[in-house]
Amino acid sequence: MQHVPAVPYTSSMRHPGSCYYDSLISWCISLDRLPPITINREVSERFREALLQSELCDVIKHPASADDYFHTYHEVLQRLADQFAVAPVRKITIRRQHIAVWMDAECRQLRHKSRMLERRYGRSKQSSDRQKWIEHERVRHQTSAAAT
Repeated sequence: MQHVPAVPYTSSMRHPGSCYYDSLISWCISLDRLPPITINREVSERFREALLQSELCDVIKHPASADDYFHTYHEVLQRLADQFAVAPVRKITIRRQHIAVWMDAECRQLRHKSRMLERRYGRSKQSSDRQKWIEHERVRHQTSAAAT
């Protein structure tokens, strides 16, 4: 993340009708403004689906030892890399704003769940998933309104 240095804003003000040295008010305000956080990524949906269906993401079958985990990891990623080396990719830009100071752990947890439900609806396009997302958004907004 790049940081933009603080740019101080300096101003002076005089009361009308005062002499040069009388009633001078001066201030300096630091206008720190960080740029939005952006991440550019290339995503292959077929690669993601193949990875989720591989033995790495299998919840039933577990390797017996750490060596088996490393071997499985290496084999699966090597096979997928060979398979999807020339797969079409989609370029995406992820923009993220800085989180507000008042956002506590409960608000972060609600936001996380809301984003999860939104992504689920985006993938499935089912009305039941949309309804769950909308209901959760209403709860989240009521909670955050009470927090501020």
